[in-house]
Amino acid sequence: MMRQLIAYWTEERSLSAFLVLLVVQIFVIAPLKTNGLLLLNILNGVLCSLFLLAGLLSISKHRLARWLAPSVVVAALTVRWLVLLTPSYPLLVADSVLALVTVVAFTGVVFRQVYTDGPVSAHRVRGAIAAYLLLGYVFACAYRLLNYIVPDALTINSALVQQ
Repeated sequence: MMRQLIAYWTEERSLSAFLVLLVVQIFVIAPLKTNGLLLLNILNGVLCSLFLLAGLLSISKHRLARWLAPSVVVAALTVRWLVLLTPSYPLLVADSVLALVTVVAFTGVVFRQVYTDGPVSAHRVRGAIAAYLLLGYVFACAYRLLNYIVPDALTINSALVQQ
């Protein structure tokens, strides 16, 4: 069962599944999460966990990744679920840092899968769309981290707008 799961996430078909998960996360769960409903926060945590596990499975064939990825994924999952249970400033910052690290890693993995030698397929095109959505997600994670570290760093001074 585990070998089949790993085999699936290293195929081109997985790029299409990853795109579906990503679209649901970015365009459905994230906008609804602003309502602060516990169910949506849990659903967001579950979807994030699926992302992390999918990413782990897709990079598990590389030696360095076999050692580094599980520790990052376990830390990211632990911190994400702790934030859901007991949000605090240090946990929010740690969650943002780990989210940024994992999204950057996933973006690299997806770009590598999309741009390997071989024929262009529909799965690769969907993977390219996922990669560029992930690139936007990288910047969203970076902005969120910046907002936690320097609050109101990205707000515009209202006095300057009125001039």
